[in-house]
Amino acid sequence: EHLDYYKDLEDIKSAFNQFEAQSENVIKDYSKFIEKVPKLKVPGEHNRLNAALAMAIAQKLGIKEEIAQKTLAQFEGTWRRLEKRGETENGLIVYDDYAHHPTEIKASLQALRELYPKTGENQKNIIVIFQPHLYSRTKALFKEFAEAFYGADRVYLLPIYFAREKADDSVSSEILAEAIDLNGVTAYAFQSFKEAEDLVASLDLGKNDVLVTMGAGEAYKVADNSLKFS
Repeated sequence: EHLDYYKDLEDIKSAFNQFEAQSENVIKDYSKFIEKVPKLKVPGEHNRLNAALAMAIAQKLGIKEEIAQKTLAQFEGTWRRLEKRGETENGLIVYDDYAHHPTEIKASLQALRELYPKTGENQKNIIVIFQPHLYSRTKALFKEFAEAFYGADRVYLLPIYFAREKADDSVSSEILAEAIDLNGVTAYAFQSFKEAEDLVASLDLGKNDVLVTMGAGEAYKVADNSLKFS
């Protein structure tokens, strides 16, 4: 996703060809393990595919299949990868996720909907607080970002995390919020973190809701500064 690292399209193609050549055997084999993946503690199709690939690599390293399965079944996830941070006294469930690319956002929301569907016994409203990362990425993948939040009930956007870049007035969280809204998901952009924190603190969120802070920047601070959870 760091396309600015490469010189041009041919350089990108060359990197993919090199990666494919280095991992060709594993890629061919991992599909054989999909049905052998144990029940995981981490949700999402992307995690099941990752587990299948891990089993393929384990086989290449001579690790017994039953040991690989047992280890994968015990894995509870990693920091900032759909990390469950706790619950408030009202029952609101709080997550944090590093997803900052449209594909990652889709995967994380799909995983959350496995746990908390729109209907049924475990149904929840999913509220996302997302901080776009980089003006260039937001601009280059604007259409994909606008369509990535299907599955969420509401999306609140923080100001773009510009990191190493200068401001670009041709793209903003406000413009992206409008596009997300046009794609059927209610979205709103904040002018500041303080504005976001004040709103979250005032919302009547409880046992029927899930709040997930999302992005490579500091979106998690909104939950830290506006909610009490453990």
